[in-house]
Amino acid sequence: MSIDKLVKKITNNKQHIELTILESDAENWKQACYGMNGVARKPSGLRYEIGSLTKIFTATLVAKLLDKGVLNLTEVQSLVDNGEYVNIPSIQRLATHTSGFTYQPLTRIQNLAMFASVLTGGKACVDNPFVGKSSKTQILDSVRTIKNYNEVHPFYYSNINYALLALLCEQAVGTPYVEQMMSLIESDLELTDTNFKFENVMLGNAGKHRQGNWCWNVEESMIASGGLYSTAADLRKFLTFHFNESHDHPFVDIMKIKHATGPKAYDMGLAWKLQDEDILWHNGGTGCFNLFIGMNQNTGKKAVVLSNYRSLNIDKLGLTLLRNDSLK
Repeated sequence: MSIDKLVKKITNNKQHIELTILESDAENWKQACYGMNGVARKPSGLRYEIGSLTKIFTATLVAKLLDKGVLNLTEVQSLVDNGEYVNIPSIQRLATHTSGFTYQPLTRIQNLAMFASVLTGGKACVDNPFVGKSSKTQILDSVRTIKNYNEVHPFYYSNINYALLALLCEQAVGTPYVEQMMSLIESDLELTDTNFKFENVMLGNAGKHRQGNWCWNVEESMIASGGLYSTAADLRKFLTFHFNESHDHPFVDIMKIKHATGPKAYDMGLAWKLQDEDILWHNGGTGCFNLFIGMNQNTGKKAVVLSNYRSLNIDKLGLTLLRNDSLK
């Protein structure tokens, strides 16, 4: 399906949609913003919830600590909680979703209810289901009884993996994850509009009669899986940080190589999804937002797609941009 057709499908009858697309071939970037039914609109200047794109940021922090020798990629890890050691899988297993963890810290029923609610435009679209469920103790309580932490498991995408990575960063460095992440964002990535503060964020939309946002408690570990807010411009800079010809930041290279077998469509780097041997990408979603960032390593093309409505076609749009089509 062409870019134009995907844009019209994503924006069809979406009254408050703000679909932003950026693409580059080498150094030249193009940007377009669309409203309802694919009509060009002026960007609002407000920020998006970026959901699981936060995982790429968390993996970048982990990669920096691996490069410094503060963390170890392949060894089984232990976290200390109230004087008790809790063994967990290696960073490699956590970052590639091959840890064996599934829906924790939610129960299976809570997880199914969340997805059903989001898919049908229900309350979970605007009421973050992870708030109040992901303190350090709650996270570790949900995994401490698991005994096969030293095994390689089949790929299963699980948010708790990145909550555990945040706890490992905290334990290794001795400062809260959010402080470490903001230092990375401001000093290394040099981004100005990316943080965990619910400020200047556009409304998400789950239909004509339900609007709202996921808010986060910065003290909870699950924020490392999906709690950042950002802009198209900052995500463009983030992609350039990871993929630039001058190779200024070699510590992120470890993220771009295969570390585990993924599902049928792609394999796993550290957070990055590796598809068709040349494309690296990741998506993000909250109750009302869907996003995509990616890079074609053969052509040098980069793409950023952001929407304040959920749509399964956001990934299709991003991958189409990276493979064979462009903005007009």
